[in-house]
Amino acid sequence: MGAVEKNIKEMIIGRYGSLKKFCETINMPWTTLDSILKRGIVNSNMTNVMKITKELKIDTECLASGMILDSTKTDIAHRNAEIKESPKIIQYYGMLNDMGKYEATKRVEELTNLPQYVSPDTPEYLKPIAARNDYEKEPGQAEKMLEDISSLKRPK
Repeated sequence: MGAVEKNIKEMIIGRYGSLKKFCETINMPWTTLDSILKRGIVNSNMTNVMKITKELKIDTECLASGMILDSTKTDIAHRNAEIKESPKIIQYYGMLNDMGKYEATKRVEELTNLPQYVSPDTPEYLKPIAARNDYEKEPGQAEKMLEDISSLKRPK
């Protein structure tokens, strides 16, 4: 469950007391809501997402960008300012179709495997520590691999 889904779940429980009661209110099977929260809102049927956002009075478009904003706000400029404050990557991600989201996720994941792009706050177990060489049988590659490995070792 992602952060958005966790916040939606907490919002539902805070307002309705339970997920089951909320499901009764919006006429949705509990298993459907549970599946949406586990798989992610962006991977869900739009009709079901709209039922949820309408009842909770949150903006559906903003939710697609990973933000939870009150849909009852009439000040469009204020809502647009809140949207612009979110990181551009989230704004761009929200504009992608399923295939684009898959590719974007893959590319961001690839960046996390390069030490120069990993934040110093990243837990040690998530940082990359090795590389793979598909040409290990070629002359001189074994030595190159050993050099690469020694350059990746971290002080203990």
